Amino acid sequence: MRPLFHNRSMPLLVEPADDVQLSPGALGSWAAEHRRDLDSWVHRDGALLLRGFGIGSPEEFRAVAAAICPRLLDYVGGDSPRSNVADQVYTSTEFPPHLEIGLHNELSYTRSWPERVFFCALVVAESGGETHIAESREVLANLEPAVRGHFFKQGVIYKQHLRDDDEPGP
Repeated sequence: MRPLFHNRSMPLLVEPADDVQLSPGALGSWAAEHRRDLDSWVHRDGALLLRGFGIGSPEEFRAVAAAICPRLLDYVGGDSPRSNVADQVYTSTEFPPHLEIGLHNELSYTRSWPERVFFCALVVAESGGETHIAESREVLANLEPAVRGHFFKQGVIYKQHLRDDDEPGP
């Protein structure tokens, strides 16, 4: 385990040792046994990147995700068009690849938002393909104190703006 980037704590990179071959089934068993450690690392570092474990199908991905977070949710009420590829496994988005989706808290405007968000690249993009993530605690800490104070005093109301076109965003 080590930070993926030298100048940031997030994400924490978790890879098998060079001399260890872990199948996705073994990864799922290990994850279930070490769920408390994984939760602790996510809480401390903000995100984990599990790399090199040979996940080869949406079903294997789901099994590992369920080992880490047994209460997986269906994708309901989201703004991004997605396709279901396996039980509770969806494409990240159906938007054209040239469009960038801005940072957001996944499904934060719904009554039931995910405890964890999992991503898996079964086929690595030849170019692009990045998924931008941010540590919400850092975003909050970096807001101007007056803005933060306004949110704490007034609260937050989410409004969902649905669009008729194929462009992301409000």
